[in-house]
Amino acid sequence: MGCLTSEEVNFLLLQYLQESGFSHSAFVFGNESGASSSALHPAAVPAGALISLLQRGIQMLEVEVRVDQGLDATDAVEFEWAHELLRRVDATQKRSGSPAAPGPPAKAPRTVEASTASSPPFPEPQVTTLRGHTGEVFTCCWHPTRNILASGSGDATARLWCLDGSPSEGSCLTLVRDNDSREVTTLDWSPDGRYLATGSYDGKARLWTDQGELRYTLETHEGPIFSLKFSPDGQHLLTGSVDHTTAVWSIRGKLKQQYSLHTASTLDVDWRDSTTFASCSQDRLIYVCELGQSQFKKRWRGHSNEVNACRWDPDHHNVLASCSDDCTAKLWTMDKDNAAVTLEGHGREIYTLRWSPGKERSVLPLQLATASFDCTVRLWDATRGMCTHKLRAHSDAVYSVAFSPDGRFLASGASDKSIVVWSVKDGSIVRRYCGGGGVFE
Repeated sequence: MGCLTSEEVNFLLLQYLQESGFSHSAFVFGNESGASSSALHPAAVPAGALISLLQRGIQMLEVEVRVDQGLDATDAVEFEWAHELLRRVDATQKRSGSPAAPGPPAKAPRTVEASTASSPPFPEPQVTTLRGHTGEVFTCCWHPTRNILASGSGDATARLWCLDGSPSEGSCLTLVRDNDSREVTTLDWSPDGRYLATGSYDGKARLWTDQGELRYTLETHEGPIFSLKFSPDGQHLLTGSVDHTTAVWSIRGKLKQQYSLHTASTLDVDWRDSTTFASCSQDRLIYVCELGQSQFKKRWRGHSNEVNACRWDPDHHNVLASCSDDCTAKLWTMDKDNAAVTLEGHGREIYTLRWSPGKERSVLPLQLATASFDCTVRLWDATRGMCTHKLRAHSDAVYSVAFSPDGRFLASGASDKSIVVWSVKDGSIVRRYCGGGGVFE
């Protein structure tokens, strides 16, 4: 009987962390265990391999027990001892009173609870399936003016999908990279759509033309790049890395400036204007910096756990929204040293957030959407700091939210394999879709 080596076990654990969206934990584990430099190739290992092996192992144990007890081994297998263990853990948590739920918001929001089973699905002709990646797809981004979707995957490639043809399929252009390349973790189009930037686990950013030609490889980071953004004028690219730094590049591939302010992984970056940007980190801090200046313009403290995402408001670019593992979102303004508003209500970590489109595009007032591991999405009236809708339809952690261009709809994606489209006006479910894997963007 063959046995798994420690290298193979570590590789399976690393793959599980990456598949589950635990990018930061995966990076630390991969480097400490050596799994990131394993000779094993991800494409040779099927998705969900660790869970599959665990489930089959438990089934074999149950069969052995039944055979030893003289029972029929073909009886339905139930993971009795595993369920008992989970019940004990649950009882212990209840006795200890943890995890503690946060206090309610000042005014109870309208809670919208819906079963996706009774929600209208997308009609089949409206669903386009794009096949080609051989690994999990971590990120995707629409071209600003054309019907082209860029995607990045764990198979170490990015792809451009042209959807101008048949509604049931799209033509694909694969962006080929060198043999040492790693998973594509993030990507962004330039405002004019001429360039696509990709960030990777190998610590390199790459600039491509809209025709798929590699123009520049940007190398300065010593760890994976988890976030990158083009400046509003399209002249600079901002990158944030696990190596604690942020870097600004010209679109001609030259490093303009690198900032070493954070003391832990930089998790997200966002431009305020074409020279000023914000960055947030596992160190619980938010910095606002200006290109050409060595000192930061603002340093905001307030979150009690790592800050996962930050976004400037689309109208005046004077309010920065941030969300954290401390279960809160906060609003910061340049004229204050502390948070102007703290948005409370989620029961678990808030993974990401998005502003609705600005007043020039949206038909509805400005709102902020937050997505949490408590399986809910919340809509907030940012001007009053109040939750207007609590949207509950997912059965697992919500990793992604996105508004429609006119602000009337909000899409949410979760690790329960579902996408739900909500009406922003009343919080009702407009459409739903269930796929074959977790939805992370």
